[in-house]
Amino acid sequence: MKKCLVTASSATVLILVCTLVLLVVSGTASELRVEDISAPTGSSIVVPLRIHNATNVGAIDLNFTYVQSVVTVTQVMTGEFAVTIANLERSSTGFITLVAFQGSKPGLNGTVLLATITLTAVGAAGSTSPLTITVNNFTDATPECNDIPYNVTSGTFMVTSPGGPTPTPASGGGGGGGGSVYYYTPPVSTPPATIAPPPVTTEASPPSGTPTATATPTLTPSPAPVQPTPPKSPSALISDSWLWVPIVITVPIVITIVGFFALVVILRKTRRG
Repeated sequence: MKKCLVTASSATVLILVCTLVLLVVSGTASELRVEDISAPTGSSIVVPLRIHNATNVGAIDLNFTYVQSVVTVTQVMTGEFAVTIANLERSSTGFITLVAFQGSKPGLNGTVLLATITLTAVGAAGSTSPLTITVNNFTDATPECNDIPYNVTSGTFMVTSPGGPTPTPASGGGGGGGGSVYYYTPPVSTPPATIAPPPVTTEASPPSGTPTATATPTLTPSPAPVQPTPPKSPSALISDSWLWVPIVITVPIVITIVGFFALVVILRKTRRG
């Protein structure tokens, strides 16, 4: 019986530990994110590709895909990794590969800039394309190259009309096939508008000479005096104290009887086991 209880307790503890480990791992998973982006037809936009919640990242290998009739990748700039290799041979088909690693340098942590990608809008205004990240390998900087848990958030690219709103222009231009080049700026949350309080209206005082009504005073009855409670006499106090004597005597006796029967039950169970 005791062995069964110990086994059940061990299984319960193991389940709780595994649950806590899963919660910790899921709460600290890294995230690769591409935001929703838009640019006018014929223009280019410079987009950062970042790793969020990075912990000792040593290497990453991924594919970046899109609809080539809507948008295409024209340039990739390196980020914070020691070595970054971008393969744009198939960029005209909507596919590029990106490999980055630290080598002998320490792993990266926090929010890490993986690369900066230049996207050029080639489709008609109103056309859209998914921007999809597929991770092939994502490991830490330890000699064992352990896999890192991660989440992927893909984005969408939309082509806007030339006369519509445009992103922030990039300084220096270039890289966009002759069109304008813009930097991606994340949206800024606008605080809620403050509602002004209504104006306070002040009543005009009556002109001089006009009689003003005088309020009639209201009589408030005085509360009745509270009579103090006379103290008890010594004889009354003595008689009240005798009421506690049976309770004081009875409680220990009841506790002793209950403890005796409990001890007997425990001894019988021990002998049977």
